Amino acid sequence: MRRANLKDLILNAMNRNQGVTLIDFGFLVGMVLMVWAVIFSSSSYVLNKLNHMDHYVLLETQIQKKIAQIKTIGYWSGDINTDQPLYDSPLDPAVMWAKDMAGLPIKQGQIQSQFYTLTNDGLQVSDINTASGTGGSRIKKVSIKLIHNEGLEMERSIFVSQYPSQKSLNASMIIMQHALAQYQSVFGYYPSNLTELVDQQFLDEIPNDPYTKERSKQSRTEEVVDWHYDYDSNTDQWQLFAHSNPQVQRASGT
Repeated sequence: MRRANLKDLILNAMNRNQGVTLIDFGFLVGMVLMVWAVIFSSSSYVLNKLNHMDHYVLLETQIQKKIAQIKTIGYWSGDINTDQPLYDSPLDPAVMWAKDMAGLPIKQGQIQSQFYTLTNDGLQVSDINTASGTGGSRIKKVSIKLIHNEGLEMERSIFVSQYPSQKSLNASMIIMQHALAQYQSVFGYYPSNLTELVDQQFLDEIPNDPYTKERSKQSRTEEVVDWHYDYDSNTDQWQLFAHSNPQVQRASGT
């Protein structure tokens, strides 16, 4: 037997002369409109949630991509903001990150870092000038934040540390090599010494050689003594290696 619908009920009532009044009809129409409003509202809510979920997945994917990059390097130096690159250079980290996310509905990317010291009470925030070697400057909290075009924000943080290992030494070398390339792309030549990388804000500090001993740190550039850096202005060639492991890892460039 076919189930009667709302239209059938109305027509049957009219045929039986049950006197469907204008009020009754208006009530029935109102009920129908209310049901449709609930359905539409629920659908809009679900679609909106699904749309937000897509945004969150996008932000999470891009943040995890950056985290993987930082983990691969093993270190991170300097804060960046894709809206405020330090230099108009294709090798500026902010410019490179913005280019990597080009075409995505992401308005802004930020990376901020903070040094920590490991104590008996756990990790304590420390200033860059408080320690060196195996001390506070070896532990850094790196926070990655992305802002979607729709206003949604997401932030994730990781800790990176440098202990005596080949990977840690390689990480320091990679950071300085990239800073040297940035410097050259901006000024057209390489710096005469590594401290210029800090003075011109390509590095927040000269990276520590992870094989050196712990000692008090007085400045952001004192770790320059850990490294051998030669620059020949006539040939525009440079060479870089750690004094602790000159035979293990060397870098050079033109």
